[in-house]
Amino acid sequence: MAFWARISDWWTGRGSDDGPVAIEAGGGTAVAEAESVEVTPIPRVAVASERPAEESSSASCWWRPEGELMVRGPRLDKPVLAGMAGEIEAGVLTALEQALGDPNIELPHLPRIPQQVLMLSRGEATSLREIARLIAQDQVLSADLLRRANSAAYGGLAKVTTVESAVVRLGMRGIRAFMISQSVKHVTLAVGGKAGRSRGESLWRESLASAYVMATVADSINSQSEDAFLAGLLHDIGKVVVLRCCCEVHTKTGQAVPDELFDYLCQEYHELMGEMIAERWQLPPQVGAIIKDHHSEEGLTGEHGTQRALIQMADAVVSLLEYSPRLPYDLFGMPASVFLDLETNTRFQETLVLLPEMLDLAMNSD
Repeated sequence: MAFWARISDWWTGRGSDDGPVAIEAGGGTAVAEAESVEVTPIPRVAVASERPAEESSSASCWWRPEGELMVRGPRLDKPVLAGMAGEIEAGVLTALEQALGDPNIELPHLPRIPQQVLMLSRGEATSLREIARLIAQDQVLSADLLRRANSAAYGGLAKVTTVESAVVRLGMRGIRAFMISQSVKHVTLAVGGKAGRSRGESLWRESLASAYVMATVADSINSQSEDAFLAGLLHDIGKVVVLRCCCEVHTKTGQAVPDELFDYLCQEYHELMGEMIAERWQLPPQVGAIIKDHHSEEGLTGEHGTQRALIQMADAVVSLLEYSPRLPYDLFGMPASVFLDLETNTRFQETLVLLPEMLDLAMNSD
C-alpha cells in the first residue's frame, strides 16, 4: 500500500476502504443506505478520456513555455537590505530563531470541530449522524460542506440540503480531506490579520491548487489521488509560521516585510516549520519527514520518493499555470518527471490538456 494511503488508514484506525458506516438509530446502529444521495470519493480533477484526442491535440501547450527553461526551481540568495529594511530582516530572523529554538512555540492549531471530526473518524463504528451533528455546530463549516457537496465537482447528482446528506455524499475519506482542507484554509487566512491577508490568501490559493494538481498527477500514474490531495494541501503549511513572524514584525515596526525577504525566509524555513506543524497536529512521523525535505532531489531515490516527486511536479505545474509566481519549467526534463516516467505516460500528457479548465472549475467551487 502506498505511503499516503496509510495516512488515511491512520485517521480511520483501519486499513481498508470506507465500507458501510453505522448510523445510530433508535439506540442501536444501522448501516447507512442513502436513498437519494450517492456516496462519492474525492472527485478527480481531470480525466484524460473526457475529451476526444483530436480536440486535445489542438489545445495550447501551456506546459511547454518558450525561451530558456529550467528543470529545478531557483535557489534564492539572501537579499541585501539596508536602513529600515535591514532592521525588519533582523527582527524576522530573531522571531524565526526563537520559533526554531523554543519547544513550546505556539504553532497553528487544528480548529476544534475539524479536530474532533478527524479523531472521531478513527473509530471503528463511526456514526455518520454523530459526525454530521458535530459539523452542524459550526454554521460556516456547515455552509462550506453543503457548497462542496453541491459543487460542480459532484455534477449531475441531486442537490443535498442537509449536513447529514452532505456527509454521506462525500464519504468518510472525502470528509477527512474536507476537514483538513478547511483547517489549512483557516490557519492560512487567519494569521496576521489585515497585515497578512494578501499573502495569506496567496498561500491558500497555492495550497489548494497544489492539492488538485497532485490529485490529478497521482491519478494519471495510478497512485492514490485522495491522499495526494492532502499532501498538496499540507506540504507548504510551514510558510504560515514564516508569515506570522513577518506580521508580528510588521505590527511592531509599522513597516511591511519586503517580498524578497519573505520569499527567502520561506525557502529557508518552511520545510522545517512544516515538520513541526505536522508533529503538532499529530500526523504520522513520516508525514513530517516528507514535508521537511520535499524539495530534495536526493529524496527521490529514497523511501517515499514517489510522494516527493509528485510534490515537485505539482509545484512546477502550479507555477506554469500562474497560481504561484510563473517560472519557465521544462516539465518533462525535471528529475521528478524522469523519476515518474511521465514523458512516456500518454494518460498524463492527455490530462495536461484538460488541466487548466478543470483546475479553474475546482478552484472556483471551493
